[in-house]
Amino acid sequence: MIKNSKNEILNLTKKLIAFKTVNGNGKEIALCFDFIKKYFEVEIVSKKIIVKEYKKNGVLSLALSNRNTLKPDIIFNGHIDVVNAEDKLFTPVVKNGKLYGRGAADMKNQVATMMAVLKDLINSEFKKSISLILNSDEEMGGCNGVKYLVEEIGYRAKVAIIPDGSYNFDIVEKQKGGFWIKFVSHGKSAHASRFWLGENAILKLTDFYGDLIKIFPPLKKTKLLYQDGVSINLGKINGGKSTNSVPETAEMHLDLRYSEKMDKRRILESIKKLSKKHKISFEITDDVAMLETSPKNYYLKMFKNVVEKNLGRKVKIVKETGASDARFFSKYNIPVIITVPNCGGFHEAGEWAEIKSLEKFYEVLREFVEKAARG
Repeated sequence: MIKNSKNEILNLTKKLIAFKTVNGNGKEIALCFDFIKKYFEVEIVSKKIIVKEYKKNGVLSLALSNRNTLKPDIIFNGHIDVVNAEDKLFTPVVKNGKLYGRGAADMKNQVATMMAVLKDLINSEFKKSISLILNSDEEMGGCNGVKYLVEEIGYRAKVAIIPDGSYNFDIVEKQKGGFWIKFVSHGKSAHASRFWLGENAILKLTDFYGDLIKIFPPLKKTKLLYQDGVSINLGKINGGKSTNSVPETAEMHLDLRYSEKMDKRRILESIKKLSKKHKISFEITDDVAMLETSPKNYYLKMFKNVVEKNLGRKVKIVKETGASDARFFSKYNIPVIITVPNCGGFHEAGEWAEIKSLEKFYEVLREFVEKAARG
């Protein structure tokens, strides 16, 4: 095993954070991938690792494997892209036992850990096939990254490990499904002083929205991270050309999430029927599949046992309202392990990872992979 694995992963994470891998910054994303390949230079030259690089609609992905196969026994998956932030957040800071910086929690510490585990396994003559797949568009929906690699290239595995959800080693069993939907309305322009001569396209959308939340009432305010039912967020609305003119066209964008207790077809039928009534059109711009890995799944149970043994405490099986790239594997009935070490402040200025938990996470992943390979 890697000596001083905590320091190894901490230093790796710091170096990864320094790359400003935000959406659209293709140069930094390419440089970050070059750094990752450089980390495995000895293994690549000795042909212990096979490198495959992919590009879809300008989005880069990288696969590092110990076998030339699209169907390894185990897949590690992560993303190097991060949400935008002030430049100072790309300078990692260590304070009071925590590492701060953009991506410290989401998810460069996890990428660093998977890199270290893969390097360790490869140099320990690991007998099973394993791949580390890294993408650069998870924060934008993952369609040109994991979705492309799974659905078009054909990557499969007996189990996928995607450390991109939950808190402090809790394990995710479910993530909500959902849609991003764009609605478009058309009205009739008129002077604002004689608005009754026109038809306000924005008001057509807000009237529609008012009726939609009667069908799917807003979820109650709660401290719970997960609620059954449908959540609807009106994320963006725009239309009109000037304040003194009735807008003749308008757009509205909704983020809708649903739990396993809701019928996806019923939701879409309700939207279709209501859109027709209000004479507006709609387009689904992203369809997020629901993720589910049963707590009784062989690999999930094994992972839970490994975590609890290494931590010396119980961990919870949890549900999440958010989504991740895991959904693309789950669609093909590939069990997915989702967890993170002790970290937080996701997408916030104070994003952090507890340094001492990084080594524990390394130990957990290493032990689980070895056990899974024997199973």
